[in-house]
Amino acid sequence: MLEELLKDREVIRNPIRDNGADGSGEIVYGTLQDVLPSILNSLIQLPAVLGKLEKRLRKRQRKRLGNPADEMLRVKDVAALLGCSYSEAWEKMKDGRIRTVKEGRWLRSRREWVEEYITKHTINPVGSDPQIASVVIPPPKRKGGVRLKPGGAGLQFLQKRKKK
Repeated sequence: MLEELLKDREVIRNPIRDNGADGSGEIVYGTLQDVLPSILNSLIQLPAVLGKLEKRLRKRQRKRLGNPADEMLRVKDVAALLGCSYSEAWEKMKDGRIRTVKEGRWLRSRREWVEEYITKHTINPVGSDPQIASVVIPPPKRKGGVRLKPGGAGLQFLQKRKKK
């Protein structure tokens, strides 16, 4: 079939724009025979380009996770995901509130396990569930008065202030 096209020398549209001397960016038309070498050259270079893209993607994933082991998170990473302190994350992992793998001293968890913990402990916003009603809780009232020692500096200060 390719040979038939080459014999007919059918005119095709080249997807590469030609930025000639005038900079017009015209689309160059040519025969299949003229365009085929550039297509083959692009196909030959494709594995190298895909390899570079794969390396960049792996590098970005490592940066995003913050550790070389793509799937396992350290306590520091879990703390960053939860937005809490290191010791708080460590306690949650050690107590089993967050699913954890323990080997010797180190604790590791998976991102899915941390997200599972977050969804389990997320409170539904008011109005999302018809059974939940919002109740306004007034702030606690301050207990009456301040106790001062008789003849103390605080009592003398307040008495002088009253006189003025």
